[in-house]
Amino acid sequence: MRYGLTVLGVVAVAAVVVTGCGSSGRRSAGRTPAARSQTAATSTTAAARPPGVTGPAAHPPARIVVPAAIIRNAQGSVDAGFVKLTIKGQPYIFKVDTGATSTIVDSTVAQALALPDRGSATTLTALCAKSFAQPVAISDWKLGGATLPAMTVASETTGFAGTTYQGLPFGGLLGADVLSRFGTMTLDFAGKRLTLGGKAPSGGQGLPAVIGHLPSGGVIVLVQAAIDGKPVGYQIDTGAGSTTIDSRVAKRLGLKAAGESRKALGIGCSTMITPVRIGDWTAGGVTLPATIAVSSLNGITDLSKGKIVGLLGAPVMATFGEVTIDFTGKRVVLGGTVG
Repeated sequence: MRYGLTVLGVVAVAAVVVTGCGSSGRRSAGRTPAARSQTAATSTTAAARPPGVTGPAAHPPARIVVPAAIIRNAQGSVDAGFVKLTIKGQPYIFKVDTGATSTIVDSTVAQALALPDRGSATTLTALCAKSFAQPVAISDWKLGGATLPAMTVASETTGFAGTTYQGLPFGGLLGADVLSRFGTMTLDFAGKRLTLGGKAPSGGQGLPAVIGHLPSGGVIVLVQAAIDGKPVGYQIDTGAGSTTIDSRVAKRLGLKAAGESRKALGIGCSTMITPVRIGDWTAGGVTLPATIAVSSLNGITDLSKGKIVGLLGAPVMATFGEVTIDFTGKRVVLGGTVG
């Protein structure tokens, strides 16, 4: 796919830079892991792009099905899905986050479990703010009783240290690098479960996807969308509580504001965000529901030379009941029944 090759040629650069000023702000202290506001959605998923975060090619279990806690925001829209993981026998809650190209373990959890460092810490730049990710080795960890492959992940301050949900401490983000190892993943918002591996779902509405394997070892999922007939590239992000769009693109497309602009604060920086209405839009020929998106300056749009304009967030995908990413078949399926 020419579009995909063009995008991936610049997405590798994005692996070194966390985009958007809000990437630190979306992890600000005092929020629960479930509380993903519009401020939180102003950038790609929190610090999930550190270079050097890789893992060996391991063969995970053929199929895992686990309960998923589906969180809704104050307006009643789906915000994100969480699952229970155990690391060294200790239970934690992790966000199912396909927008995280690499899995993240909160730094306090990594320290408490004495996860060994693997290489030097990496500085992650978010336009006017910086954070740090330390590669660490993780081996004794399980999902639904099934052992996950040993690999290197990122340890980073998420801002959720010490917070709990359903009695479990927040552990981090279960990213696309781990999820892709199963070949398929389905987050069933309606049925409140996560399925990894097995057959892709029957039925539903499928669309082509670009599955990018970054030099860092991370994995990114992109789709071709169109707004008012104009082609735009989006990243599939189950961890984003809002769909986003770069403010310059929104202006060029003539999208109308759906509310007042306000300043979103990050750590060491701030940016203006404006809710805008996206009405007539599709992805891979599939009609998407009208939505209020968060519009702000988005660093990944610059890094991708305009090929990626924002995040396709959980609220849009949840309207189809479930979303499947078929990493092997290079497609995204909205709706359908898991095989």
